[in-house]
Amino acid sequence: MNRHNVLFKIKPDINDAIIDAAFQLLFSLQNELPGFIRVAAGKCRFHKNYPIQVDRLFGFSIDFQDENAYNTFLNDPVTHPVKSALINIIDGGYEGIYGFDVGRVIDSYPNPLEKYRTPTPRLLPPGAIR
Repeated sequence: MNRHNVLFKIKPDINDAIIDAAFQLLFSLQNELPGFIRVAAGKCRFHKNYPIQVDRLFGFSIDFQDENAYNTFLNDPVTHPVKSALINIIDGGYEGIYGFDVGRVIDSYPNPLEKYRTPTPRLLPPGAIR
């Protein structure tokens, strides 16, 4: 599985109806692209004690079945209207996008940090004999 995460600020002059329309286009891709598992999107909300006021910060996260599904999302022309709608509402356009991808499930992709793992002794229930 690949998880594609994107954060961005919305332009100050964009209203909620335009934001909703762009996200509805994004949600519609789930029915259009093979291997598109799920999408979560919306306004970023932080707890009330967060030290920095973050206004008009939005984002989305898409889970893809595999690398092929992710590449389809990147290249298939069916995604172009969605990407255009999002770029048109993002403050700074492409320059205003902050994204990162979380790679494959550990079972299918070697974890480069595995060599640093300290073996954990297996715990037995109280009174069990080794």
